[in-house]
Amino acid sequence: MISFIVFLMALLVAATFLGVFKKANYAAENGRFKFAGILRVAGAIFIAIILVAINPVDVERIDAGHVGIKVSNVGDNRGVGKTEYVTGWVLYNSWISRIYEFPIHQQHIDYEAADIVTRGGFRATIKPSFNYSINAGNVADMFQNLRVGVKDMEQGWLKNAIVGSVNDVANRYTVDSIFNHREEFESDIVKECNKRVSKWFNVSQLRTNIIPPQEISESIVAKTR
Repeated sequence: MISFIVFLMALLVAATFLGVFKKANYAAENGRFKFAGILRVAGAIFIAIILVAINPVDVERIDAGHVGIKVSNVGDNRGVGKTEYVTGWVLYNSWISRIYEFPIHQQHIDYEAADIVTRGGFRATIKPSFNYSINAGNVADMFQNLRVGVKDMEQGWLKNAIVGSVNDVANRYTVDSIFNHREEFESDIVKECNKRVSKWFNVSQLRTNIIPPQEISESIVAKTR
């Protein structure tokens, strides 16, 4: 929308400056058509397109259920010292600023499989899934520390915290106790994870979807025969 408005304004100014609206520029005194008039129109359109291409002004809408922050891209404290909250429709200079949008309602994540080590040295595979929400009042602080958008944060810092919590809790459980007390095991993981991330996030409804090591699986199958 903003680009279209800039295009129309630039076209109007360029057309006025080049005399596009003057009839004398299209017809000579003898009534013959002046080709130069077409060149003036083309010139005005060309100038408007160039101005739109280099126009730094942009607009973005912060949706309901989200927190927006405007981050400075210039100066000695880029992205750190000059961060401000924004809401609704935001008009900004894309050359010197950038808008980040973070959801504050619950999000669901399914991570890919990862290996963990249980107490006793047995390896197992997990595919964690969980819900999380961002603490709205700490979004700017979170960005100043992590310096990434929400998707990069999910696949980076938050993922490391989740997998690290699963690993640390799994080291306190034997394989048998994990599968015999899975609800307690996963509850302990949520507690451990929230200790690490509670400044910025709240994690809930975590499922490890843990797969037992092969020798344990074979033992279980053997018992059912």
